[in-house]
Amino acid sequence: MSSVPSVSVPPNSLPGSARQRRRVEDGWLQDRPEQPATKERLLELLLEKYWQGVAREIKHILLSLAEIRDVGLVKTEVINAGAGDITGYNTFIDQICESNLVKTHAKVGQSGWARGDPHEPWHPFRKPEPSDNQEMKDAVAAELQKMAQTQEDYLHLQARLLLQAAGFLDIDKLIGHREPVETHGFHIWRKGQTPQRKCILDVRLERWNEDFSPSLTAARCAIPKCRNILRGVLFQCRRQDCQEVPRLTRDDYICEKCFRQRTHPQDHLVKVYKHHILDAIMLPHVSRKLCRCSDVAPFDANGSYTALYPIDPNAKHRWDKAQKVPKCRLFQLSALVVDAKRQGLETPLENKKQLQSLTKDALATIRTKSSPRRPLRHAAEQRLEEQPDADIPFVSKTVNSKFPFGNTHVALMVGPLIIENGVEHTKGGVFISSRHPLNYLVPPERDEDLSDCLTFSRDRKIYTQKDFPVPDRRLKACMKQVVGGAFSRWTNEEQEDEIIQCLVSESLFPNGSTMRRLRHIHAATTRLKEKIKPILEGRIILYLEKIVTHLFDVEVDIEWHATKNSCQSFCDSILRHGDFGSLFGTPEGACPYLLSFVVRKEGYDYALVESKHDVPNGLTEEYLFGFRSGRHDDADIIDTLQEYWYDWGAFGQHLYRFQDLFPWDCTEAYRKDPTTCGTCDISKHVWAFPFDSWSMIHLHLQKGRHWYCPSSERGYARLTDQEWMDNRTTLLLAQDALIKGAVAMSRTPALLSASAWFMKCPEPQYDRLKLGGIHRAQPFSHRFEVNRFTHFYLAPWAPFTRPYRIKCYELLRATRKQQRDVCLPKGHHDLDPLGLTTLIGNLGKSYVKIDNLTEDVAFFTTLVEIATVGGLDHGFGTLFGAPDLSDHVDTLTGIATLAPDPSSIGDLASGLSDLTDHISDAFNLF
Repeated sequence: MSSVPSVSVPPNSLPGSARQRRRVEDGWLQDRPEQPATKERLLELLLEKYWQGVAREIKHILLSLAEIRDVGLVKTEVINAGAGDITGYNTFIDQICESNLVKTHAKVGQSGWARGDPHEPWHPFRKPEPSDNQEMKDAVAAELQKMAQTQEDYLHLQARLLLQAAGFLDIDKLIGHREPVETHGFHIWRKGQTPQRKCILDVRLERWNEDFSPSLTAARCAIPKCRNILRGVLFQCRRQDCQEVPRLTRDDYICEKCFRQRTHPQDHLVKVYKHHILDAIMLPHVSRKLCRCSDVAPFDANGSYTALYPIDPNAKHRWDKAQKVPKCRLFQLSALVVDAKRQGLETPLENKKQLQSLTKDALATIRTKSSPRRPLRHAAEQRLEEQPDADIPFVSKTVNSKFPFGNTHVALMVGPLIIENGVEHTKGGVFISSRHPLNYLVPPERDEDLSDCLTFSRDRKIYTQKDFPVPDRRLKACMKQVVGGAFSRWTNEEQEDEIIQCLVSESLFPNGSTMRRLRHIHAATTRLKEKIKPILEGRIILYLEKIVTHLFDVEVDIEWHATKNSCQSFCDSILRHGDFGSLFGTPEGACPYLLSFVVRKEGYDYALVESKHDVPNGLTEEYLFGFRSGRHDDADIIDTLQEYWYDWGAFGQHLYRFQDLFPWDCTEAYRKDPTTCGTCDISKHVWAFPFDSWSMIHLHLQKGRHWYCPSSERGYARLTDQEWMDNRTTLLLAQDALIKGAVAMSRTPALLSASAWFMKCPEPQYDRLKLGGIHRAQPFSHRFEVNRFTHFYLAPWAPFTRPYRIKCYELLRATRKQQRDVCLPKGHHDLDPLGLTTLIGNLGKSYVKIDNLTEDVAFFTTLVEIATVGGLDHGFGTLFGAPDLSDHVDTLTGIATLAPDPSSIGDLASGLSDLTDHISDAFNLF
């Protein structure tokens, strides 16, 4: 073993001496290894554990389907679901075709735009540009229409969705958190955490200063023995009669680690997201003391204090017109929040005092000798695993870590099997266990068989482990690698339909005693497993044979090492790109599968985005890049994405449908698709990011009900039964939309031919094109954006009222949606066919002219878009008589939208200078 102890899951403490370690291992390992230790014997044991896991999953599906039948909870979307309604896959098709690879790297002129008529005029009313792959898209749509002709009733459809979600032939990577290595009480890998997107820690009110301004500080866990800064998810005690020690108030929160350790009763705790603290603490009388603006009314019609925060954009607060900055102190509150979050990132190590108390001899044991240099083939691997990333946001460089991947653990999941290295008490080899059943509707039962595991030691011997303590994995993300396509009608349609019919019949449990029901469940599980076995066995044997061959390969190092052979490298060594590199598989292939997202490790890199034809990094990629900058103890990817809406954006909740489970805005930028998030269906929403959606669905299905925030303040209640049913069913429908789209693509020969280059491409960096997603119109959501760190900790619209926050968000989103490309050159001849430079120059007080013509055009197209999105009043008469900012903008927008001849808009320029002063102030915020 390496001199650096492995601290991967399970998180049991290492015994102090080698003798103690052997004694502990001997308590779990059998006395002698399996004889003989051959590929055939290991494959036999893996298949035995695989079918045990399948039976466990079938039993849980049976119970969930019986629950649906008995309770009668129905989600309308399930009844109306059909393959013919699936949309949103056009961008994915464009990105995976070889023609897009040519566009991405063949620059046309200096702008890098796509080929076309260079003299073609552009105006804001132009329709989306036609696609080069329209014939393939039409063929996929036709195939979906054929699939839609197959009708299923509610229970049969639910049975199919549950069997699909089980992923019997899927392969995933599990990205989990593990506690840092501890030596003499000092965590050698623990550093301050770095933001993944906007902000990562919660802020609390410490006290009120003498000038009535709030003093804010980073919030800490309320458990006295912890007191760590809250960087992940938060839990709040909602039990009013709680008598537990410590007794928590409504203002106290505990961290995820303490929640998992049950330091406070879990049934008392409710999950909450980090939120914008100023909305909670700035009461009317407090905001009045901070605002001394004479033109702002201090009292309302009832004689009560006027709520001045959040700020009304139409209120006449004091402004310094020369410097174009507000004078009112209410506008300075956001800077206090930003300072508190920044200082929280720079908080020194929690164990600094322990480090200072160490003796010289103890410190000497921490210093380790440099390891001998590995062969050249490990050079790139060592760079990725040991050194921090050079492209780290400047706001977080001071908290970067030398060992960016030290607190992460990666395991490979094949169906219900989990294969990993770096686990304690495994003789320096590979640990093979089974997962818990997924969370469908009823909570999974704890099964004694889960404690019986396998160990494949460093010297290639097989051991059986009895009563091994199965860990409660703290997953941060999942990465879907292979979609097997079981129960997707890709192959074996008749056999799958027969199994689904049997599953529905067996879910009708007999009346009588509990023992009679248990006997029926056991017998039904056995019968269903035997029916499923013929359609799974041939393919799973091929998968496991590949893995077993790599495990016995002497060139594959299976022993964990902190920097030379981490768990990430081990997973890549047994899941080879040569086996699963093609995007689409075939039923007759050497290793049949429906879809593969397997990427060579050199392919996980930052995307260089210079035009709309480039494929930006997906959400999971960007989240995992955060590990390179030393962030380990943050929330998982789903909760981190939710922080955009709850905390950074200060909206207090997500804005549109489906964002509670898939927290992104699916509106596409650069005129790729006219659909706006909020008007989309589930298929459009998830096909915006297919790899991320598949990965997050699997992460969701491993979460219980207590990992979701209740929809309203209901004491300490969890999601209601109907809410839980809707939650789970939405996930199943999302996966079904993805699978049906993939099946339709796999049946389109032209698309298979156009995407065949993935397997033949010699350059690993192009592998990641299958992982990306749409160009997001969501503001401040891409890492490649110019000035993306200007509002790193808090959105620019945060000080204002919630309706205005949403309007600002939609304005910025509409700007990118209408923009033609990522980088628009200045002075291009076709950008100003309507005389927009003259028009915006005459806006006068309504808009402060900026030099960049691109932003001028984006401003104008924003006005056009907002009328369509909001359905606003389209009248000429109120243009100059409107009393406030919103009426001015809305009226101008309506005129621009209804004008039959776009050139006639220039006639409005002479009257625009009559708009009021506060319009200029509002637009200066952008």
